[in-house]
Amino acid sequence: MQDSIGSITPNTLNTRIKELRAAGLLGHGNEGYTVTTLGADLLKRLNDLQAFAGKWALSQTKVTAVAKKK
Repeated sequence: MQDSIGSITPNTLNTRIKELRAAGLLGHGNEGYTVTTLGADLLKRLNDLQAFAGKWALSQTKVTAVAKKK
């Protein structure tokens, strides 16, 4: 897991995993760590927010371009 995340110390990774498990977003079973139903719901909502942010940023770029032409 640490290799896939990038530059994070083992201590920090362990702390984050504990926090995610305590929040009910991550579970641990026979096959390793898994995202819980609650965690999956949060990921979906964060993805939706990211998609909205991208569209909003694009609209702001267009608004700025129009304003500069005036």
